[in-house]
Amino acid sequence: RYRDRAELKSLTAAQKHACDAIFAKHIRFAASARTAESVPPPGAPEVVLCGRSNVGKSSLLNALAQSFGDKSARVSSKPGETRSLNFYNVGQHGRAMRIVDAPGYGFAFAADDAESAALHSMTRDFLSSGVASGRVKLVLLILDARHGVKLPDAEFLRFLRAEAHVGQRRLRIVLNKCDLVPPDKLARVAALVREQTHRGVREPPLFVSSRNAQAIDDIRRELARTVCPSFYTRLLAGAEQREQRDKAQAAIKVSEAEEQERLVRLRYNQKRRRVQKQRRNDLSRK
Repeated sequence: RYRDRAELKSLTAAQKHACDAIFAKHIRFAASARTAESVPPPGAPEVVLCGRSNVGKSSLLNALAQSFGDKSARVSSKPGETRSLNFYNVGQHGRAMRIVDAPGYGFAFAADDAESAALHSMTRDFLSSGVASGRVKLVLLILDARHGVKLPDAEFLRFLRAEAHVGQRRLRIVLNKCDLVPPDKLARVAALVREQTHRGVREPPLFVSSRNAQAIDDIRRELARTVCPSFYTRLLAGAEQREQRDKAQAAIKVSEAEEQERLVRLRYNQKRRRVQKQRRNDLSRK
């Protein structure tokens, strides 16, 4: 029903180096928007993190940056703590992409007061206009692997398809907190999620755990080659060239070592033959 997880984890050394060059310690807070007027103008291609409140969006963002000591996004155990659209520049000088941490629905999207209703409307408008204009290249819908698709997730997914017109190529499902789920249950949840979301999502869900950085490289690679493919391709080409150069230099060193060993053996054999010849000569004279 979906690709083997081992296929997603098989990053080459060059791919990992390219992803590190984009993400590692290169995610910086850029702006926060509570109104449509305060949304920053389009810049680098954007990816939006969506999900229920307390599903782990901010933790995932920090795991992407590998900044467990110096966190890019503030993490709270209180649901609905993100009360704005938070923009983060990715890559040196923010040239690679921009990650947008959207308020979690279920609490901030409950529209139980004027502020929540306004935030609810602004976030939906941002997604709709961003997808239509092309500034939003990818939407990551983050689900709790312990629960799968719940009613708020299904409703938000319907909004993404019907109103925001997020196509299958622009939407990925991420199962977060996989370390809290036994493998057999995780397989069942993944199959059910795939069945419930197959109409709106083309690719299989990604399995991650922001707590222990499980499969974070999968997310980084998917973001890099989907959101900023040309930037990623240049970095990957450079990393592959360096890898080939390093392999060539290592091969030269191995060849030189083998040649040196051959010369040592040759000199030893030559000396041994001279000694044996000298002994034969001495015996013949006697």
